Amino acid sequence: MFEGRKDAFYKFFLYLCTQMLFEFMECMNIGGRLKSTSSVLLMAIVNVTDDSFYAGSRLRTRDEIEERMRSAIAEGADILDIGGCSTRPGSAPVDAETEWSRVRVALETAREKFDGTALSLDTFRAEIARRAIDEYGAMIINDVSGLQDERMLNVVNRGGVPYVLTHNGSIESGRDIMEQLTDFFVRKTDMLQYAGVSDIIIDPGFGFGKSVEENWEILGRLRTLEILGKPILAGMSRKRMIRELLQRTEEGALNGTTAANMLALTEGATILRVHDVREAREVLTVYETAKKKKQL
Repeated sequence: MFEGRKDAFYKFFLYLCTQMLFEFMECMNIGGRLKSTSSVLLMAIVNVTDDSFYAGSRLRTRDEIEERMRSAIAEGADILDIGGCSTRPGSAPVDAETEWSRVRVALETAREKFDGTALSLDTFRAEIARRAIDEYGAMIINDVSGLQDERMLNVVNRGGVPYVLTHNGSIESGRDIMEQLTDFFVRKTDMLQYAGVSDIIIDPGFGFGKSVEENWEILGRLRTLEILGKPILAGMSRKRMIRELLQRTEEGALNGTTAANMLALTEGATILRVHDVREAREVLTVYETAKKKKQL
């Protein structure tokens, strides 16, 4: 009888350890806090620029930056994604010092007014990323270039922060689009992991080097990327793929963005990068409620 109880206890203990291990493996270290990658996070866009494609997102003064951050947090943002260099199609990037002068103000504001909020830096420059991590404790580096600056490997590894790896490039004709994205992510994640970077978020790069039709195909097949075992970021907010489909301006693309975000959630996205936080939080609430009811 005693041996039977000991065996049952051992099996129960092993089960608990396994569950704890799985939960740990499904977590991402953001600023020293473990965030579950199985729950969806909202990333609010904080554009400290004067030429981002959506004019309504452009912030120029410290007061505008503070108000944007305050409202985004109040509406349910989990992460503030600060960018000081527009990457819209056709735009010419500002120089590094101009970019730093912009993001520095936003980082200072976030640390002074909203300390404890997870900060992401949207940059393709390794030196800007390094300064943001070292001087202001940036917690995520969101690099839309697809790791074109390989110095970023050392910066992210030394900083111990998650890295957003974006597919930024054209699609080869005659070859399956999701196969191309998967090959890219496998190759680049191998580089990152070899360099010591463990927390990697993958972004299929909606709008970066892809046609409207290709963007919609990627969205419809987004779940294919789950094979990589990484959190998936979807950033489609008010982009051309929505505007052209619905024949709307940036200002009129919110409803289409809401629909696209819901589809992204059903296809496995775990981070939504958005301009409109309140609407995205409502989409997420509807999605999670329906999902829970489905599981009953």
